Amino acid sequence: MSARDPIRSSVISQSSLTENLFTIFTSTEMPVCIRDGNGNFIFNNSVFTEFIKGFEYSVDVWFKKLPMHIQLELLKCEIDLLSNSGSVVISKAFMEHSFDCYVLLQKITIGDRNFTAWLFLKKVLYSGEVLIPELNKFFRGREIKNPALTLEVNVYQTFCLYFSGFSHEFISGLLGVTRSASKKRISKAYTLLNINGKDEMLLFLRANSFLHDVHKYAFLIIREKFLVNLKLI
Repeated sequence: MSARDPIRSSVISQSSLTENLFTIFTSTEMPVCIRDGNGNFIFNNSVFTEFIKGFEYSVDVWFKKLPMHIQLELLKCEIDLLSNSGSVVISKAFMEHSFDCYVLLQKITIGDRNFTAWLFLKKVLYSGEVLIPELNKFFRGREIKNPALTLEVNVYQTFCLYFSGFSHEFISGLLGVTRSASKKRISKAYTLLNINGKDEMLLFLRANSFLHDVHKYAFLIIREKFLVNLKLI
C-alpha cells in the first residue's frame, strides 16, 4: 500500500509562533516535519511536501495512509526518544517503492515543551541489507581517523551539518560564515581524513559507526541556535 493515493489536500493552519520557532528548517535540503508533545503535526517544510507526502493531502492524512508497520516503528522511536535523556534516534523505517531512507528523530525542548522533528535522510547511498563489515572492506588498509578527534572545532561543526544533509547556504547562515568558507572547511575535512568526495565520505562514516555522532552533534548545534534566538540561553 502506498501513502500517495490521491486525496484532496486540506489546509494546515500554523500559528505565527510555530512559524517563528521552526523557520530554521524551511531552507534545509532535508525533508522535515515536526510534531508537538500531543502527537500533532504542527510544521513541515516544502521539501517534505515535495518528496515525502506529496501535494495532495495533509500531513495527518499522509501518516494515516502509511503501512501500519511503518507507523508503529516511527511512533515507537518517538516514544523512545521522548522517554529517555537522549536527543537523537535514527530508524530505518520509511520505504516506499524505490524511495528508501533513514528517519532521524530529534528532540527539541523549548521551555517546558518537547517537540519531535522527523528528518528524512533521502539520499542514502547504502542499503539496510549491507552489513558494516562489508562496507569496511572498502576501506581496508587505510588509517581510520575519527572526525571528531581529527578536525578542528569549526571544521567539525560544518562537517556535521553538511553530512546531515544541510546545504552550504544553510550552514553559512547558521554559523555566520561565508558560503566559500563552509566549502573550504569540507574540502579540508576530505584532505585530513583522506577521503575522496561526498559519496565516499558517507560510506566511510557509516562503515565506521561515526554517522550517528555526526547527526547528533549537528542537531545539538541547531538546538543551541534555537535557544539563542529565543534568548533562553
